[in-house]
Order: sequence, then structure tokens, then C-alpha cells
Amino acid sequence: MNEHTYINKLSALFTQYFESVSTRVPDRELKNRIQGYIHAGEVLSIINREHSTQIMEEAHFQVFGENINERKNKKVAFKEALKTRDDSYFDIPAYERQKI
Repeated sequence: MNEHTYINKLSALFTQYFESVSTRVPDRELKNRIQGYIHAGEVLSIINREHSTQIMEEAHFQVFGENINERKNKKVAFKEALKTRDDSYFDIPAYERQKI
């Protein structure tokens, strides 16, 4: 397997995993497979941690239309609004909250 083939496969695995996350049924087996695939790539010197993180970010953006930190911040804001019963957060239309 060459580097190009490996990277394409890793990208496809990440995309498949994030698509499962988007349906609210994360595929834990696939997540473990990805971790093993990354580890194998590192051992074989095909990829390093930074490159695998970049590929993961790209796949996440492709599926969700936002980077991982943006999505995480939205989730934190949502949970905080629920916890503090901040109804003003929910007064904002959902299509606009998506942009926040």
C-alpha cells in the first residue's frame, strides 16, 4: 500500500465514522478500527499524528460543515443553556443558532 492509498482510505474511514456520529449512533467499532489504522500508519512511517489530525479535521468539516472546535463550542453553549435554564438561547431560531 502506498501513502496516497493509505491517506484516501483513512479519509474514507473518518468520513464514514462522522456520518455515523451525525445520525447519533456513533460506530464504536469503526472508531477503534480508525485508531488501529492510524497506529499502523505511524509504525510504518506512512503518516504522523499531525497529518492524521488534519485528515480528521477535513473529514469532520466535510460531514458537519464546521471544524471540530466550532462544533464542540456549540455543544458546550447548548448544555450550559440547558443547565442554567437560559431560555434566551432557545429564543434564537434554530437556523440562526446553527451559525453561532
